Amino acid sequence: MSGNELTEVDVYKIALTNELRGASFYSSMAAKSRDQRTKDIFHKLAEEEKEHHKLFQNMLELAEKKPANKPLNRGTASYLKTLVQNNVFPVDIEGLARKTSPEQALVMGIQAEKDSILLYQELYSYTDNENVKDMLSKLLQEEKIHLVELREQYEEMQNLL
Repeated sequence: MSGNELTEVDVYKIALTNELRGASFYSSMAAKSRDQRTKDIFHKLAEEEKEHHKLFQNMLELAEKKPANKPLNRGTASYLKTLVQNNVFPVDIEGLARKTSPEQALVMGIQAEKDSILLYQELYSYTDNENVKDMLSKLLQEEKIHLVELREQYEEMQNLL
């Protein structure tokens, strides 16, 4: 990422980092949760984020094989930068997990899944590679399922209060 320019490769690298941070956060929250259903959801999400990381690694490799990795148009680049700069998962995942309750983690997860859906939809509309489109389509479906699961668990916990 040079200056104000952002390329498809840059976005995939950012997504790789975000997926690893998400997996780490969800793993930490699974270990911290007392409720078995919440623990199971966080564990499942952590494993799926690791799978997403592998998919983004494949997308990155495909994008790096392109002859020219031209910058995204300014509007798209600005939008994507806004999405990734407001990342829910900071660098210090362990510190965040220590001070976050399972209920707060569910809310954070809901927002992270929404942000991921927005990012992946934008990437889908940008790329012309059919293999990448197929992978992004799969990721979008999984992120939507994650969003529903997190929301249902959050509502269940709220009903118990």
